[in-house]
Amino acid sequence: MNGNLSRPLTLGSVPYTVGAPLLAGLESNPGLELVRALPSRLIEDLRRGRLEGALVSSIEAFRRPGYFAARDLGIAATGPVRSVRLFLRTDPSEVRTLAADLASETSVVLARILLARRFGAGPITLSRIDATLRPSDIDADAVLLIGDKGASAEAGGRRILDLGEAWHEWRGLPFVFALWLFRTEEPRARAAIAHLMEAWRRGRREGILDGVGGRIEHRLEPRHHRGLEDFARLAAESGLCGGEIRPTWLAAETSAATPPS
Repeated sequence: MNGNLSRPLTLGSVPYTVGAPLLAGLESNPGLELVRALPSRLIEDLRRGRLEGALVSSIEAFRRPGYFAARDLGIAATGPVRSVRLFLRTDPSEVRTLAADLASETSVVLARILLARRFGAGPITLSRIDATLRPSDIDADAVLLIGDKGASAEAGGRRILDLGEAWHEWRGLPFVFALWLFRTEEPRARAAIAHLMEAWRRGRREGILDGVGGRIEHRLEPRHHRGLEDFARLAAESGLCGGEIRPTWLAAETSAATPPS
């Protein structure tokens, strides 16, 4: 598989369990160098060229031009996701302060859109915090936590709003939290996607779990891309990404750079 590449591909991925089914065997693959880091750090490394590709917050695809994106793989959910949760001490319509996990990017945008557009909250002041298992200790109307701590944090008397569930109830579409994005030559991006598809298939064969009861959908279909486009449009309307920026989608099993249908 693409054995003529002159050097290993440098890829990054999140350290969360929800991404584990996408990574099966990658750390022992001699054609890859895999780095695990928080989503915000992965975005920085991808932008600066320290990584050729990474599994990053989906909002990044609509903030910077020039990315290739794997059309068929990502981290998505249709309904409750369990690992992206908002811990509320007020009604959603009354939220004025939002404290968000430092790792979070797409989820911050999603939370702000839901609070403002669905529930009518605002204006909202955003602050960033270290991940915690005790959101009730944070002095904010809403605390956003993602990943393994988001899934296991104690409510401490706060109301929990699952952002995947809130999005699906509102828009009737899946939500795509993360995508494989690449800032490298197209042949190397295609080679990376081939490795990643092989890893995903291995993960399915080996029954690797996502840590949230099988809620995560890793194979993206047209319905996921409809949800992604809806999110990108709402984010652009809210001034949270560029309205015309889109990645070049690379299909996993064809040679064409095919936009999602």
